[in-house]
Amino acid sequence: MSKRDGSKSSSGVYLFNVEDDKLNFDSYATVYINKKTTLSYGTKYIHTYSTVSTTVGGSASVNYEKGNITGGLSFDVSISTNQQKWSVWDDNVLYW
Repeated sequence: MSKRDGSKSSSGVYLFNVEDDKLNFDSYATVYINKKTTLSYGTKYIHTYSTVSTTVGGSASVNYEKGNITGGLSFDVSISTNQQKWSVWDDNVLYW
């Protein structure tokens, strides 16, 4: 977990980054807030990850002509990576 952007902290915005390569992380972030009568907040977690697709194909041919056998095999592998994401968010106002 690391600080992403604190340039707007005086306006109440502070961003963090959590790297969770294997979805097995134990990180958290805290921000100290001075007590007021209300606190408007918004939070959003965006998880991005890569998916890999593999396509395998092949063909074979055999020809027999006047005692000669010809032909061969063809084999193809195609790998592609796509970025996916999902998010969870919440916003509210706390009163005390």
